[in-house]
This record gives sequence, structure tokens and C-alpha cells, in this order.
Amino acid sequence: MDSCRLNGTYKVQKYNSVLARALLLAPKHLVLLPGLDGTGELFVDFVAALPESCTAPIVAYPTDRFLSYTDLRPFVCAAVHKSERFVLVAESFSTPLAIWYAATNPPNLVAVVICAGFVGRPVGGWSGVRKGTCEALAI
Repeated sequence: MDSCRLNGTYKVQKYNSVLARALLLAPKHLVLLPGLDGTGELFVDFVAALPESCTAPIVAYPTDRFLSYTDLRPFVCAAVHKSERFVLVAESFSTPLAIWYAATNPPNLVAVVICAGFVGRPVGGWSGVRKGTCEALAI
């Protein structure tokens, strides 16, 4: 048993057995949803650092055409594990897709991790400010 100091007192904990149990229960699968570029290239180093026992497919969206969030949903559905526990990791642009998928209550989804994400427009009213600025500058 290891001991640790909590709030000025020593508490005895079975840290090693708790950690071992957590590692056994932890999902071995991640599903990585890309940012605005749609490629997921920013996840490459992250995936390389994962233990070999962990799978982490990187979802790629088509980059040759513009697709709505509704059009991108099948890419998320196709990538997730149907029979094993997994964690959904969404980078910025993919946050609404991750939240949409989580809201469908998939039985094997353990967690959603959002990296620099947003659900609504990150800057409300920006288009009106830009339009007014352009008009003022006679652009």
C-alpha cells in the first residue's frame, strides 16, 4: 500500500490496485475527429505516442467539396466501435458532430473529449462587424 498526504493528514490508499483496475476498465479505443482541415493530420504525433494496445482511427472528411454537419455524420457513425467501449475525441470543427453523436446515447461511448471546440459560432455577430467595417472602408 502507498500512502499520500491529503489536507495535511496521511491517508492510506490502495493506489496500485486502483490504478490497475482503472487500466483494465479503461477503453482501448479512441475515435479521433479532425478539425476544419478535415484530414486529422494534427493527431499523427498523438497517435504515435499511444500505447500499442490502444487503437485510434483518425476520421478523414472529404476535402474536395464542402459538406454540412448533417453530411458528415455518416463518417462519424462509420468510425465508432459498435461492440467495444470507446472515447470520442473531437478537434475544434468536429465538436458539434461529437456532441450530436453523444446525444444519440450510444451504449459503448465512455467519454467525449473536446479539443479547442465550440458548438455555436465562436464569435457572435462577427459577420455584421466585418460587413460594417468593409462598408466604412468602401471595400
